[in-house]
Amino acid sequence: MRIHLSALILLLIVVAVVDFYLYFRYNRFILKRFHFTRKILWSFHWTVTLSVIFGFWWFSTHIRLAETTAMYSAFTWFLYSFLLIYVTKIVGTLVSISGLMLRFIQKFAPPVPKAAPIKTNRISRAQFLGTIGIAITAIPFVSMLYGMAYERLNFKVERIKLKVKRLPKSFDGLRIVQVSDIHLGNFMRNYSVMHEAADIINDLNPHLILFTGDLVNNFADETNGYSPAFSRMRATIGKFSILGNHDYGDYTQWESVQKKQQNFEALIKTHEAFGFQLLRNEHVEIQKDNDSIVLAGVENWGHPPFPQYGDLHKALEGVDNQKFLLLLSHDPDHWEAEVLGKVPADLTLAGHTHGMQMGVTIAGKQYSPAGWKYKRWGGLYTEGNQHLYINRGLGVIGLPMRVGMPPEITVIDLYAE
Repeated sequence: MRIHLSALILLLIVVAVVDFYLYFRYNRFILKRFHFTRKILWSFHWTVTLSVIFGFWWFSTHIRLAETTAMYSAFTWFLYSFLLIYVTKIVGTLVSISGLMLRFIQKFAPPVPKAAPIKTNRISRAQFLGTIGIAITAIPFVSMLYGMAYERLNFKVERIKLKVKRLPKSFDGLRIVQVSDIHLGNFMRNYSVMHEAADIINDLNPHLILFTGDLVNNFADETNGYSPAFSRMRATIGKFSILGNHDYGDYTQWESVQKKQQNFEALIKTHEAFGFQLLRNEHVEIQKDNDSIVLAGVENWGHPPFPQYGDLHKALEGVDNQKFLLLLSHDPDHWEAEVLGKVPADLTLAGHTHGMQMGVTIAGKQYSPAGWKYKRWGGLYTEGNQHLYINRGLGVIGLPMRVGMPPEITVIDLYAE
């Protein structure tokens, strides 16, 4: 997994333009106010900047990023550092250029008659705009730091109460806890975090714990040491899981097909060690009194470039279409492609999108860049008598942060209509 050379060169050109613009734009400001420490300030600035650029370039051109768990994690943190610095700088550059353009426009505006000057303690317009500019520039920096240090580990319980038509009376009040997209490698052996998640889940007293894919980034060894936390998750009926697109090891270059297969088989065994029954294009019937419901799980099915290992027809082979059907499918696009109006799945649980790990809530409604890519990206969706719930993920991928999109544990209480 390497960045294309032309894209890397273009990126570094943008970086150079931004850096030199800011240097020449603010060098005089630094000289006036920090004359004795100017060299120290600029030396620190360029040392950090060039170190991050070099690290990003080196990883991008010399290393197969996913060769090991440690290498993948290292690149993730270099990428985060790179974006933390340059998103802030780009915003600062845009604010600075906007200020210059505003002053340019004012220069050619018709003169306004000036009244006699009045002494006041108010700050000047230039000072006010400068303060606003600094505040705007600080927003992405502070947000990304907050999202990394706090919000990505601040688990949120999302509670859903749902009435469904075909649910047998014996299952009225069925409590499901859904977890998705954990990506254990990005927790960097922070075992206490998963013990905290286990405590939250157990306190919810679930009948079913359902995991909807992406346990790891690439490697089965990302799961090492986490068995105690997962094993202590309790559900009165059982714990079930499916695979996500990251669980197949497709996002790395393996020494051989055998190595990839060994990694995959080790991951399959991990689900069992964690106490989860892995559903791979198959289903189980859950009995209660004289009633039963069907729980089916498909392997990952996504629009290209995401893999399509899922076989819904195989998963539902022999299923009585009159029974209540609960379906687990990692990618929410699968719902519209093969489920909605085609298969009588009453409730489908998915994940995958992470809510793009960033968003904003306005008047109780959540917005996210994920909406640009996915028609359905988070929360509950209903079409007729069919329902889809998309969990926003417990872990992170790509950038180790969440902003306005906290890691989610979903509790769904089902009631018969």
